[in-house]
Amino acid sequence: MQKNIGLFDRRGRVILGVVLALFFIREDAWRWVGLLSPVMFATAYISWCPIYRALGMRTTPKPKSRAK
Repeated sequence: MQKNIGLFDRRGRVILGVVLALFFIREDAWRWVGLLSPVMFATAYISWCPIYRALGMRTTPKPKSRAK
């Protein structure tokens, strides 16, 4: 698994994960949205997103090619 999430994107996912977790403590119909917070935390932790992979996206710098 090659990393496809950069530092700025990881920080955004952690912040979004915290916001989504706050929905989980609500007592209304929006509570189910909080179930997405572990996904945000997990993708930020491993720096890899399957949706980015499927779309061919990456927010990491391109790897340097080794020239001999």
